[in-house]
Amino acid sequence: MKFLLDHGVPGDLSYLPSQLGHAVAVLRDVLPEAGIRNNINFS
Repeated sequence: MKFLLDHGVPGDLSYLPSQLGHAVAVLRDVLPEAGIRNNINFS
């Protein structure tokens, strides 16, 4: 099973699924922070 964890999930919680053999992707590690902020349009 694949888990996609957003910024609201504490980093410690990614440990358990990975130890059980699941794929874990943490958005703060996968997405470039600068790219996200530059692409947000607040108007």
